[in-house]
Amino acid sequence: MKRSFILISFIALLSGCQLANSVDRPPDEPESESVVERDRSSERVAFGTKAATAETVHPITWDDFFDGDDVTEPSERLKALRGETVTLTGWMGEVLNLGQGWFLLIPAPGADCPFCSEDGQFWNKIMIVFVEEPSALRYTKEQVQVTGRIDVGIKVDESNYKTMFRLYDAQFDVLP
Repeated sequence: MKRSFILISFIALLSGCQLANSVDRPPDEPESESVVERDRSSERVAFGTKAATAETVHPITWDDFFDGDDVTEPSERLKALRGETVTLTGWMGEVLNLGQGWFLLIPAPGADCPFCSEDGQFWNKIMIVFVEEPSALRYTKEQVQVTGRIDVGIKVDESNYKTMFRLYDAQFDVLP
């Protein structure tokens, strides 16, 4: 009998705790997982808004790539712009993979291909550009202005090449 009383008391205690928990939270309050999803959604909206505003686009030039003659390290300016939206003017170099949606942006027509360099100067002024819409990528011999989110630092990127300068989610305009 004593065991039955203890068992019934324990079950009553558990039932009371569950009832108290359900009273503390209003029934229409979203689960914490939904709140997290809502927060992620607002971050996406904020990021999209930031990228779309003209005042957050930082113009860069080819002279901004390195500090002085040291071409082994990106410039401090470009490091500080990592993740920001930048714009740069140049020409399409070898379009190595139209289907994957990327091309090399070079400072002048016929500039050295970094992958073909025989002088050991692997890092020169080039930018690998990953376009926003790969199916729309077409080669042009004309000068282009490219705008996208910059990433700097030596790494093997999505092209499977070791690069130092990358633009993501890029759009470009052919200049007259």
